[in-house]
Amino acid sequence: MKKVACLFSFFFVLSSGIALAQSVYQRIYFEASPSQIQSVIRKGIALDHLLPQGNGFIAEISDLEVGIMKDAGITVNVIIADLSLEFTKKYSSFNNFSGSRDFTQPEHFHAGSMGGALTLSEVWDELDSMKLYFPDLITEKENIGTSYEGRPIYMVKISDTPDVDENEPEVEFDALHHAREPVSMMQIIYYMWWLLENYDEDSLASYLVNEREIYFVPVVNPDGYYYNESTDPDGGGYWRKNRRDNGDGTFGVDLNRNYGWEWGHDSGSSDESWTDVYRGTESFSEPETATMRDFFSAHEFTNTVSCHSFGDFLINPWGYSETACDDADWFSGFSERATRWSDYDHGNTVLTVGYLASGTTTDFNYGDTILKPRSMAFTPETGYSFWPAPGDIPDLCAGILEQNILCTYLPNAIFTISTVNEMSSDDISMAVPFSVNNVGLQQGNVKCYLQSDSPYLIDDGDSIEVMNVDVLASAIAEIPVQLNETTPNGALINALLIADDGILTDTAYITIEYTGVPASIDQATAFLNVFPNPADDFISLAGAHQNVTLLFFDITGRKLLSVKPNLDPIDISMLPKGIYIIEIQNGDESERVRLVKK
Repeated sequence: MKKVACLFSFFFVLSSGIALAQSVYQRIYFEASPSQIQSVIRKGIALDHLLPQGNGFIAEISDLEVGIMKDAGITVNVIIADLSLEFTKKYSSFNNFSGSRDFTQPEHFHAGSMGGALTLSEVWDELDSMKLYFPDLITEKENIGTSYEGRPIYMVKISDTPDVDENEPEVEFDALHHAREPVSMMQIIYYMWWLLENYDEDSLASYLVNEREIYFVPVVNPDGYYYNESTDPDGGGYWRKNRRDNGDGTFGVDLNRNYGWEWGHDSGSSDESWTDVYRGTESFSEPETATMRDFFSAHEFTNTVSCHSFGDFLINPWGYSETACDDADWFSGFSERATRWSDYDHGNTVLTVGYLASGTTTDFNYGDTILKPRSMAFTPETGYSFWPAPGDIPDLCAGILEQNILCTYLPNAIFTISTVNEMSSDDISMAVPFSVNNVGLQQGNVKCYLQSDSPYLIDDGDSIEVMNVDVLASAIAEIPVQLNETTPNGALINALLIADDGILTDTAYITIEYTGVPASIDQATAFLNVFPNPADDFISLAGAHQNVTLLFFDITGRKLLSVKPNLDPIDISMLPKGIYIIEIQNGDESERVRLVKK
């Protein structure tokens, strides 16, 4: 009986492997509970790229995996029955990006011949072209290892003296762990051209090239990527893994489930060789991941960026566990700033894509501190499909450019600035409050100032130097502002607050309303005064209290609490240290005062 069971198991694996290799990939919509999703993930379904839509999700998986989902009781609606065929019918003749964007892309960035994406040989040609055009800023491509089928895994470095190992922070970008994610590689190529072409033209690009050693491995999985080219030369190939012969009729190991940190969990990886998330027989069993392990171990990368698609996420550790990593607060603060332009959701795998994934590049780079120093590790997931419309590729690359720049700017201090969205004053002399927060990796200084083209603003104040702001610390200050004496009541002054460290800036908008001196303000508010100010845990009001309501706002304009005061002190112990705006309301009349909580 055991022999029969084993024989059945062997034929199931064999038939599943053959079916997956020959399967048709489909774009589907489904609705499922978190427990249902986790259940099918444990069966080896690669639901690691989900786009939320309505009450459900969009996914791109094989017809075999669709069948498993249906067997699990999940209703699946097929949107595109054959993604490869659909892609080829639409885009087989696409050959350039002309007219497909409304921004200036790097001059040398161009479409590849595989559905807009560069083929494997075209990627290598691109690296050669970079060296040809910018010989002093990039190394020759270097073979750092060999794939399962014997193809080179190339690396290049961009720096002002690329062939010299300088004492500068090292940053790393890689792509195409998964062979069906060409946009991950294209956005790296886009960023490389931006750095090279803007050197000596743009102060930020020049700073990054001068002060960093930036390493790029654009194709970690050359065998899988070439296989997609061989089956679908016009694009739309859906092979994910490498091309290892597993010896049971199946092929491939998921390279992003084969790294050594917390390898082997049945959480987003599988020991079933036919699945798209097969983790291999042991950690680093694959020559591609062993190459990357040795590469990471030979360097001291401050941070690493392992690029994937799709979903529009910026993912940080952990992948293998729902537990927050030690630096979760830092990742949250930095990612909030880094994704401001890309508008990516950010967090660990559970908070972003809602699944667990063990044996990932990001977990290894952050978690392992024996083979190498800890890296602050990220996984961006770019785009809305494994094979997006070719004309959308430049937009997708441009959308993540600032994110890549900020990841390279680490380990510097990186400042964000915030203020109230709106404020009012009945005095032509006023102070605009603001807060700066350091979301970088080292202590730093920043200059803050206000800009406005309003005719009513005669003095926008001197710049304020905020010194020695620690990592994740905030500093509170204010800028004095002087209005023209002829400023009419009700005038609105639109201004920009700027935090500038000399290279990188951040901005916040504020609208100031000049109210003048109200002619008929109710005495119940006119004589109210908050004291002490600054305050610790309690404040009191001087003046009449009857029918008065106090609204407390933080510096971003978010309402925190509402209080109807009596003669007792008002407890504000629950408020963190910072600047707050108290709006004192009495019927239809109101005024605002600034409170500093010590």
